[in-house]
Amino acid sequence: MTQFGMSERLGEVKRILSEAHAKAREILASHRPALEELAKLLLEKEVVDRPELQAILKVRSIDSLKEKRKIVERREADGREEKKT
Repeated sequence: MTQFGMSERLGEVKRILSEAHAKAREILASHRPALEELAKLLLEKEVVDRPELQAILKVRSIDSLKEKRKIVERREADGREEKKT
């Protein structure tokens, strides 16, 4: 990295951004059908209320979405711990 005028710190930032970008693309790709349905509905109505959004995303409540996110984060953390050992 330093060979091209980039510091080690800048390289670390680039790595973090690249990983975050890849994860965002993966999440969007995995939810593409719901996103397309939402886009279609927004073109028709311009405003989507919570029950409609939840029906599209198949989420009962924001709390259950938060809980699902915590479970995924725990699994990812467990996977990282296993790789260390």
